[in-house]
Amino acid sequence: MERLATKPILSSRVVLDEFIPHQVEEIPGDPDGERAEAAAYLQGCFNRFWATLQLLEKVLPPQASSCSLLDLGTYPGQITRAIQERFGCRVTGITAVTSPVFEQQMSRCGIPIRLHDVERDPLPFDSESFDLVLCLDLIEHLTYNVPYVLEESFRVLKPGGNLILTTPNLASIWNRWNL
Repeated sequence: MERLATKPILSSRVVLDEFIPHQVEEIPGDPDGERAEAAAYLQGCFNRFWATLQLLEKVLPPQASSCSLLDLGTYPGQITRAIQERFGCRVTGITAVTSPVFEQQMSRCGIPIRLHDVERDPLPFDSESFDLVLCLDLIEHLTYNVPYVLEESFRVLKPGGNLILTTPNLASIWNRWNL
């Protein structure tokens, strides 16, 4: 499988056309304005997503198709689908939020999705089930039991597995400027 080229982000157009091909255009008929929402979401966080893909490039083995990956907080699914497309991992998504369009897109990509409250319920997987657990831009939305989410994430990781956790920098100069 072709690996990501190491190149800088040039513009949001690069993100929509190269970084996550066909992710936004796939929304048929755009019944609830989800295309515009998805495009805005991607434009707002594409640097973090690009950095995550570059990190995965280093962490995943050359035969990434043999890796099992759990994406906590997978909705709206663009990064999840991009990871599967770029690396060929066996991806499973956990989300507390869904929509018919999201479910259709993930089903079409063969990515199983489970509705689940990660703060209150044990992850519905055996211990040591995944090579990699992603918690991308989720932790800042948790309000009840962050330590439990981390404990469960480590429980389902295989020995030697990795947890990748990202969160936006709410104190960045750009966020302060927008205030």
